[in-house]
Amino acid sequence: MIFKQDLALLLLILAFPNSGNGQSLFADQPKSVRLEQFNWSASYWPSIKGGLNHRRKGCARAADCLSPAEKLDHITQHRFGFQEWVKGRNRDAMGIQKFWSGYCASVSTLQMTFPQLNLKPIEFKDDRIGFLIYPDDLIAMAALAIEMDKIESKKTEVLGNRCGISGALKFLARNVPGCNDLSALDFHRLLTERVANGETFAADFHQYAWIDNGVITGYDLETEGQGSNQVKVVAHLFTHKIKYQMQRDLLNPTREQHTYRYTLTLENGIPVSATWDNQKQPDFLWRRTATTFIDEFSFLNFYFNQYR
Repeated sequence: MIFKQDLALLLLILAFPNSGNGQSLFADQPKSVRLEQFNWSASYWPSIKGGLNHRRKGCARAADCLSPAEKLDHITQHRFGFQEWVKGRNRDAMGIQKFWSGYCASVSTLQMTFPQLNLKPIEFKDDRIGFLIYPDDLIAMAALAIEMDKIESKKTEVLGNRCGISGALKFLARNVPGCNDLSALDFHRLLTERVANGETFAADFHQYAWIDNGVITGYDLETEGQGSNQVKVVAHLFTHKIKYQMQRDLLNPTREQHTYRYTLTLENGIPVSATWDNQKQPDFLWRRTATTFIDEFSFLNFYFNQYR
């Protein structure tokens, strides 16, 4: 989960082209898809008490329990002050520590870039200190690189706009407060033309409030009724989501299902328009992948490139 403002810069570079040409017959469109290549098995860094500054527990060596930000400072020879940057990032305007750091958009970018990620612990050692860099340390460092815009990336694509918002994103909203601007037809086409062809997208599920991202890993489409030129569709969207688990003090990946209903209008069997059947719909869908880590984070390419 991240706060509204945390995705502002991501959305400011948006430009989503119309997906496909919509000329395929509904009867021929894929009705059940699973992205089998998506196998993200890594856990996440401890999320409470300061996010990336929070230390591990129960390590064999004290240095192994350093936080991801502390390890990053050692790796980069303390040239950049990541602990202080993260400390500031994790506090609101009143200086109160936030519960969750706001990196789920960055982690979703990693998931879309490296769907087969399966990192192993590695040893770091210099003339002053040695410690293990755990897989979730590397994920935290990579997420921080994306948060600080220390990557080269492909163009961000966004389908739909945020609604009921203010501040930096306000200009994106249309027809507030209703703002039901995520087209059901574009949603349907994205599933049947792009997700069905192996592309991963992230979806935001909480209308007008938190941004809560989950990477789409598949879908099922069912029909509740079909006339001569209309068909009612029930879409079950399967996602891979960051979820907080208090008892483990970790964020771990979980799989969730979201159900949406819409009615397609057909011409000669081809979907040409659609309307949502209720107010339950994603706020927006988006896609972004990282091509290269740059500057002080360039060392991450050594660990991540094998999974591209």
